[in-house]
Amino acid sequence: LQLVLDLGRTHDWFGDPMIVALTVISVVSFLFFIIWELTEDNPIVDLRVLRHRGLSISLLALGISFGAYFAGFVIVPQWQQAWLGYTATQAGLSSSFTAIAALLTAPIVAIIAPRYDPRLLVSGGIIWLSVLALTRTFWTTDSDFWTLTLPQFVQGLGMTFFMIPLIGLTLNTVEEHEVASAAGLQSFVRTIATAFATSLSLTYWGDSQRAARNDVVGVLQPEVLQAQLSGMGFSPEQIRLMLSNMVEMEATTLAVVHVFWVTSAMLLVAAAVIWLAPRPKKPGGMSMGH
Repeated sequence: LQLVLDLGRTHDWFGDPMIVALTVISVVSFLFFIIWELTEDNPIVDLRVLRHRGLSISLLALGISFGAYFAGFVIVPQWQQAWLGYTATQAGLSSSFTAIAALLTAPIVAIIAPRYDPRLLVSGGIIWLSVLALTRTFWTTDSDFWTLTLPQFVQGLGMTFFMIPLIGLTLNTVEEHEVASAAGLQSFVRTIATAFATSLSLTYWGDSQRAARNDVVGVLQPEVLQAQLSGMGFSPEQIRLMLSNMVEMEATTLAVVHVFWVTSAMLLVAAAVIWLAPRPKKPGGMSMGH
């Protein structure tokens, strides 16, 4: 499955026999795995814990929200380096502000989390991420470093309000002897959500870029620009190269904006989904989240 997600975008997905074969193997193996684990007395992965609605809903909300969050985390540094002239260090520094902000709010969340309904904190944290995704739809190719970095920092302030209570909510809905299995499934969902988000976001980004390119060309008025650039002494070859680069840069930026529109909508869905989970009746397990 990991190979399908990593290679599908560059191999025309199911137009490639290798991708089809890998998909069939993944599906058959997954079904075999489910049957094996459900019928084994001492399974490696205890899927029976999914009978707890709180756990199942929490994992669903985690998968959607973490995948939507990670999609932007994957695309923004690539856009910064490929089209805005950032070095790898500058792009990494811009992204690191999310983690820096999360470190600031983590102790606060650890203190207030036991006092409030975790669903409220999780939903509020996810909505916070959704709003910050919307602020990025105003980015342009002229946005400076701090215009791109400040939303990363503010986003990080809400990350812990989403992650820490969600961990506690997940662990509090299962029996004491099932906590390890629940924690393992939670870790797995984060990992698989990252894989899906990376593949799907890059694919959608590429498709949106091609669609946006047509829109940009439609409003470019190349004849006017060619006349202006020609009057400035540029050769026809130079003019074509400049126009091509201009179109690609704007189309790529528009595609980034489209990705954040989609991720914002997905985050709102996750914020609503978490309310399908019952409120935990016991405080235990929250310390593990902390």
